[in-house]
Amino acid sequence: MTDAIPAENAIDPIDANLGRRIRARRTVLMLSCENLAKALAIPPEQLHKMENGSERVTPVHLHALSRFLEVPVSYFFDGMPRELQSGFPGTPFADLGALGCTGEDMRETLDLLRAYMAIVDSGDRQRVHELAQTLAEKTEV
Repeated sequence: MTDAIPAENAIDPIDANLGRRIRARRTVLMLSCENLAKALAIPPEQLHKMENGSERVTPVHLHALSRFLEVPVSYFFDGMPRELQSGFPGTPFADLGALGCTGEDMRETLDLLRAYMAIVDSGDRQRVHELAQTLAEKTEV
């Protein structure tokens, strides 16, 4: 039996959630850890620690991350699972799990999101949205 991680060494669930959000956005943008670390002027190992929650993200780095990842600072906290608000661990994709999205489905979901976001024309984007809703309704029947 192993001992519990001492409280002073435990990763804070909010730091872990923040790191997952950074990694998720970096992945959507297809940025390597090395390229984002270079843009932040930090070693890739430091970014890796931020992404796994073992190193706190400073306000300066959070601001720079929002610029380089093209999201508002609030992105890193939006949709924070309720468990984290109470101090319990969770994941930024908990809602997807409730929808049955796991493993390979998650990769497919991210690929679909990338393709959808690459559609420039708003009319085309609306038609893709409507098609997806129509197909989803067909499978529910």
